[in-house]
Amino acid sequence: MLNIDWLVLAYAGIFLSGVGVLIICISAARTLGTARKSIISVTECVEDVTNIAEDALTLAKDLNETVKKVEGHLEPIMVETNILLQNANILAEDMQVKSEKLDPLFNTAEGLASSINGLQSSVDNMKNNVTGFRKNTDEKINDLSEKVEEK
Repeated sequence: MLNIDWLVLAYAGIFLSGVGVLIICISAARTLGTARKSIISVTECVEDVTNIAEDALTLAKDLNETVKKVEGHLEPIMVETNILLQNANILAEDMQVKSEKLDPLFNTAEGLASSINGLQSSVDNMKNNVTGFRKNTDEKINDLSEKVEEK
């Protein structure tokens, strides 16, 4: 009959569970690192858009002063203002698209947190099962040992 050391088997199972959790943590860290880089990139884009918007605002103020000074050339200036307005609308749409692209990132982070919590619960359940199995096995071994000693 096989001589199985249940304690070693239980420790091996716990060790393998720990390795699994470590692998998940490493993957989560890499994912969060990538997410951090993405957020930094988006932040830089938003800063660039803000600078462009500030430049556009400054330009619009300058155009307003020019219109007051040069009323005879109003038509060409109005055309230029319309172009600037279209560019501002394009920038606003681009900013909207970029901010919508961030939604999956936050959804993924929330899903990752839920997965990690579920994994922790599973590890706890596995630990309890292994401990109960070991206790039952030890009781059966003790009962068998007592029966063998009685004979």
